[in-house]
Amino acid sequence: MGIRFLAGFLADATFFKVHHENHNLDRCRTRFNLVEFIGPQEAAMNKHVEII
Repeated sequence: MGIRFLAGFLADATFFKVHHENHNLDRCRTRFNLVEFIGPQEAAMNKHVEII
């Protein structure tokens, strides 16, 4: 999703409804930050989830 929001921002396209000029850029940054936060905790998270 982060890449999709970044592509939308760079192409000045609105695949999703935007509410301000840099909305897709803000969304992109939020998704990338989430990946950075979750990445180091992936092993611990997988202990709590059964992967099929």
